[in-house]
Amino acid sequence: ERALLLLDQYRKKASLYRSNNVLAPLGDDFRYQTLDEAENQFTNYQKLFDYINNHVPGVRVQFGTLSEYFQATMATEFRPPILKGSFFTYADMRKHYWSGYFTSRAFDKALDRKLERVIYAASALGCSHQELQMERRALSLFQHHDGVTGTAKDFVVEDYASRIHAAIESAQEKIAQRLLQYPVVASIGVGSSLQPCWKSNEPRGLSQNVCGSMNPKRGIVLYNPAKTQQRCGKTIVRSQSVAMAQLPCEVPGSLQASAAGIRFDEHGLMVHPFREEWMVWNVRGGGAYLFFPKKLNAYSMNEKDVDHDGFVVSTGEWKRTVVEKEVVTSDGGSSTAIVIDFIYETDLQNTNEEWFVRFSTDIANDGVFHTDLNGYNFDTHYFRKDMPIQSQVFPMPTHASIEDSHQRLTILSEHAQGTASLQDGSIDVWLDRRLGQDDGKGLGEGVMDNVPTRTRFRVVLEKSGYVHDDAEFTITPFAKQMWDELNHPLEMFHQVDASSEINQQKQTPSPIDFKTE
Repeated sequence: ERALLLLDQYRKKASLYRSNNVLAPLGDDFRYQTLDEAENQFTNYQKLFDYINNHVPGVRVQFGTLSEYFQATMATEFRPPILKGSFFTYADMRKHYWSGYFTSRAFDKALDRKLERVIYAASALGCSHQELQMERRALSLFQHHDGVTGTAKDFVVEDYASRIHAAIESAQEKIAQRLLQYPVVASIGVGSSLQPCWKSNEPRGLSQNVCGSMNPKRGIVLYNPAKTQQRCGKTIVRSQSVAMAQLPCEVPGSLQASAAGIRFDEHGLMVHPFREEWMVWNVRGGGAYLFFPKKLNAYSMNEKDVDHDGFVVSTGEWKRTVVEKEVVTSDGGSSTAIVIDFIYETDLQNTNEEWFVRFSTDIANDGVFHTDLNGYNFDTHYFRKDMPIQSQVFPMPTHASIEDSHQRLTILSEHAQGTASLQDGSIDVWLDRRLGQDDGKGLGEGVMDNVPTRTRFRVVLEKSGYVHDDAEFTITPFAKQMWDELNHPLEMFHQVDASSEINQQKQTPSPIDFKTE
């Protein structure tokens, strides 16, 4: 009876399909958390499938994967239409465009990417899936549609952060254990251990480089998980190799033989080779999901400190550091591209404000704007004056770009946020948002749990290497290399003994005190 009832449901579902293959997902967000549950589900479903297959002619039901479903479908005469792109930005009524969650809980979006980064590094060092099961489960859990989106209740956000924080520390410990097997590291001394340089004392606390306050003559251990070489100061670390180096790895400023011609205005904001503006949207509502812009203002720069000739600017709640990056291609050659990192640290406590940075150029992109969908595929957008602003904000997992026949501007990010191109020649990238009310989409509260957040952008200005007006946007190999290095940076560790480790645990670095090492 139960088998036939299940089959009746599958037949109803089949009426919506064009081919004779039906995909029926089994389970929900929190199923299969134990081996017993998974085994029971499999066994019971298999009994139902066996009955249907043995007693109902013309029907075959089996477990399968997405690949198997598509292979079976494509083997028939059915040829589905092909859609390239996305359905962003979604609206469920009137002007209710769901573009706010692209940035909600920016800190936690960054924490998610940090866990992904250390899992990648640990895997590159040889840790198996089984060894990293806990870390992978924590990362997978946060991919829930109320996790990485930033649309969970406050106490759930705290729980997610605690799980991710513990997973990050666990992965870092496994990286350290693997590094101790390398001869260059093993020589540091018997009884010593390795601890990560970047540490946070709280799950939702901003990480700080504790190695920056140590003896500068004392070396640190570096591991490069990327597929291209990376640099720490004068030390070059080859792909997936280990090296010892001295801090700092980078300092604010331009390169000695820079061709970028970096200049700043009296507020310390960049005016060349492109313009930088700190901007604020005052909103008239919205919440974790919805963005409802009201008034656009420049961020007040009345109380500011400008240091390093403009390469470091700070206010009481906003700080920015600029580092020009050396341009070396993956094959060791040079490039004419300009690469500049912008490290923003924000502490947004003003209710119903959304902070973003605008990068402007003289590029004539005619309203055409490109973003990535998942780090691999790309989407092209066209500015429409007849549509509301909130409909023209898009998700930016890692990449946003505009171009003309003369140059291409690409913004790469180390975590996800919202982005837009509301003026020709410009790209807006959100930093954080704080909303004092619920928007009626299911959360039941605003977003008021903002914490100090760090965001690093890598801005790449290219004058060659890309095809303008191509039918489909593609990232250049050089920009892809810059993305790889940004999202898989050097993993930094330092030597500790028992006494120094106890003292280090007592240290509580300021959550907004940026270290350049």
